[in-house]
Amino acid sequence: VDLRDLTRAAASVAVMEELLAHPDLNSDADGNKIDVVEQMRPEAERVSAAVRRAAAGLLAEQQQQQKNSAAAATTAAVSVNAQPARLGATLQVYFHLGELPQAAWGAVESALEAAERAIGQFFNPAAVQRLMDSAISEAKISAENETSSSKDNSSSSSSATDEGRKGVAGMVVSKSQKKKQFEAIYERTLRKKLCAKRSEAANKWAEGVVEASLRVWTLHRVLSRKSDPTTRINFLHVVQNSPVPDKFKQAEEKLNAKSNGGTSSWSMFALFWNQVCIVLGARTQRLLRYDGGSMSNDVAALYPAIRSAALDMVITINDAVRAGSAASAAAAAAAASASPAGGSSSAAAAMAGSSAMLEDGASGSGATAIGSAGLGIMGGCDGLDDAAFLGWSDRGSGVNSLTSLGEGSSGGNNVYPDEADAGAGSGGVLSADSWTMAPDPASDTMEDGRSNASAPASSGRMGRIAGTGGGGPSISSTTSAIFSSVEWVALQGGGSSTNESGTGLFPIQRAFLESSSKRLNEPLPYMFPESVAVDENGVAITVLPSLPSRFDLAKLEKNIREELSLADPRSGGGELSMTSMISQIIVDMVELFCVEAKGATSDIREEGMLRSDKLIPTDALTHDMKLAGVMSTLATALRNAPENTFVAPYRPAQSPQNEEAAHMCQIALLPALHEIETLVKNLILNPLCRAINARVSTAIAKIHRGTYLEDTILNDAGGMGGGGFVEQHLSGIYESIASNLLSNLPSEYSSVIASTVATYSIYSFVSSASLVRPLGEMGRLRITQDLADFELALEQLVFKGGSGAALSQIENGKPYAELRAVRQMLFWTGLEDKLLLPTDAAKSILREVWAKDVRPSTVFHFLFSFAPTLLSSPHHSKRIKAEEYVNALVRLDGGVDDGEATAWMTTMACCDAYQQRESVDNKNADGDRRVATILMILGPELLRRRRQ
Repeated sequence: VDLRDLTRAAASVAVMEELLAHPDLNSDADGNKIDVVEQMRPEAERVSAAVRRAAAGLLAEQQQQQKNSAAAATTAAVSVNAQPARLGATLQVYFHLGELPQAAWGAVESALEAAERAIGQFFNPAAVQRLMDSAISEAKISAENETSSSKDNSSSSSSATDEGRKGVAGMVVSKSQKKKQFEAIYERTLRKKLCAKRSEAANKWAEGVVEASLRVWTLHRVLSRKSDPTTRINFLHVVQNSPVPDKFKQAEEKLNAKSNGGTSSWSMFALFWNQVCIVLGARTQRLLRYDGGSMSNDVAALYPAIRSAALDMVITINDAVRAGSAASAAAAAAAASASPAGGSSSAAAAMAGSSAMLEDGASGSGATAIGSAGLGIMGGCDGLDDAAFLGWSDRGSGVNSLTSLGEGSSGGNNVYPDEADAGAGSGGVLSADSWTMAPDPASDTMEDGRSNASAPASSGRMGRIAGTGGGGPSISSTTSAIFSSVEWVALQGGGSSTNESGTGLFPIQRAFLESSSKRLNEPLPYMFPESVAVDENGVAITVLPSLPSRFDLAKLEKNIREELSLADPRSGGGELSMTSMISQIIVDMVELFCVEAKGATSDIREEGMLRSDKLIPTDALTHDMKLAGVMSTLATALRNAPENTFVAPYRPAQSPQNEEAAHMCQIALLPALHEIETLVKNLILNPLCRAINARVSTAIAKIHRGTYLEDTILNDAGGMGGGGFVEQHLSGIYESIASNLLSNLPSEYSSVIASTVATYSIYSFVSSASLVRPLGEMGRLRITQDLADFELALEQLVFKGGSGAALSQIENGKPYAELRAVRQMLFWTGLEDKLLLPTDAAKSILREVWAKDVRPSTVFHFLFSFAPTLLSSPHHSKRIKAEEYVNALVRLDGGVDDGEATAWMTTMACCDAYQQRESVDNKNADGDRRVATILMILGPELLRRRRQ
């Protein structure tokens, strides 16, 4: 059929029907009719019917051609190139006949029925059951064949002697091994068969929906670009002003609710797509509830394959939408550059560019080309006939070719060329029909109302979602572009309202997450079973809970990796963006595991953790340390799961997509690792550190038994014959800590204990040593020697704890810096000058190098060693032991900041009491009377520096 003749015939039929329907040409009041008119009426009705049949046949032919091209093409996006000019001519016929809205909505309803058929063929109980039965039968056949093959090979290699020694027991073992081998092969084969068949069925469903969607998009695209040449009425506005069919009422209500009463661009494709999502959600909900939910697990297992196919489907649709909009922009720019007089105004350029899309022969030949099919505005548009209109042609401008818009693009930068390049490549010529197209002011907006400014470049799933090898987009940016598209959001469903929560893929996604969570949480109740024991009289006794074995933990790790592998396209048939979703389920499972582990602790107090002075752990502490080992094993499994699931199985090959997925999974699992670390620290490590530090504090407090007094040192054989304080009282404790406690804990936990104990030991030892008074020259030398031994002992403790940091790096190096600075402080000689004023003495201390590394309380206590007897020591002033006073300054967890203010208040109280005593009895002055004044001057400045 010649489209030009059909269009003219439709225009003539429209005029003729209008004339024949005029009241003056009908019968009068007496029933008399005009004979000539009545003779023409049958022929007119016959011609009208013929025109309508031809138009209906063309419209049906268009839909069939699109369907056939989608089925035959390697990608469904090629179906867009289905002679839009013929569709435009057909729509022109219906416009003349006044039936454009009915024809357009009829085509959309036909596409919706096709999509519903594709959905119904996949999401029905019989199809799911056939899929399962087919996979099971094929897996059994493959397993039997493989088992028989392996049996034949083993029989041929066995010797006659071995056959002679076979007995009944050997036959039983052989049958048992054969059964285990068959089950292993069957499970592995069944998993592969199910993955392949689910992917095949999901892809078939997606192809059906894509084919129907692209038909509607092509129709919407042509309607938005086509206008009547005489009335200049846009076809899409005609359809928009018509009532929406009842089939799309739900989609219309959903879109109106989302717009919240605002003005948004009307889109026929949006109505179709949302209605498809509503139908899909209703179908999946019925399938999940079928037979009381008996098939819910099998249906939920389809979700990875469905999500992968759905993502490909959305990418294909976005390719068609974006490519068409990019081609329209390029053609508009070409028309603007080729306009006469250079296109003085932007409005004129926009009008020329828009009309160029509907131009006669606008294919860049340099002259108006008259073809045999559909040329001239009455017979369609050559701009529509050229597939460059939809961005898939290799004709005309090079920027519209498949190489630049499809998978051949490396970076996608040439999808949106500038106007100069577009104009130079197209060479378009304006024709007489350029005035028939109304200007499009929103040149940066696509026909469905969405912005085209941020359109992603380069189609193809691997190029857009997972990135390309050479400079392609990264997974983070391109994935967010696809996942934020309106098509994907509508397909996912799951909105805040009740209606949205049952649309799209949300029901089956929810079922998948529930099924995955159930599989992961299933072994948790058996991880920490309660132990029951009775004595010889049958009375129940308290027994510590049982802990998971290494086999239980290995099973749990296997379950975690199996769930994560569902997101791997090659092993689970899913899609890599599912890693975050599945990781959240794993995090929830770990939280429940920690709740169970918390109930399995011994709940022992700090006083009952250690036995005797050798720091031997009690049975309860041993149980808790084993629990810490269990939590460490689980944490290690979580850290290694992303690498072992997505990267390790494919080495030595390297895949940026899988590495990115592993990185995303590691980030998503961080809350689970934090939960494990918090549990172990709060319930095991911190109480154990406080118990150990309490024993260390008792040993360090022996300093105040006269260890560094001059008489004690002189009475010692040679002054050093009996060994130093650290060697006598501390070295053994640290060795016991390393051998009895640290060796029984995982390295990441033992390093925490070693660091905490070392930090507390340094602060406690320094504070205790600074309280010694009187402190003579021999005492200073002895403390210096013990500080060196102390540093060596702590270095060995930290090393045995498995810490990667040295002693000088613990707590940002502050404890170690104070330990080194105290050695210099002990030999400060600022008070030897008896004429030095207290103010100058305080300034000299502040100028010392060691002053910035030593806590203010340490300086205060050190100055007390020079003070008169009337100036009481801080612990004497508070009437407590030196050990208690030091514990008030240094917490058992190693914290010291809270004690500095307390030390300064105590120091001021001591100085006030000294001033009162000195006013009464100032004759017995056996020390330096300037110390109290120096302390009052020095204290505020040291505290100010400490706060900074």
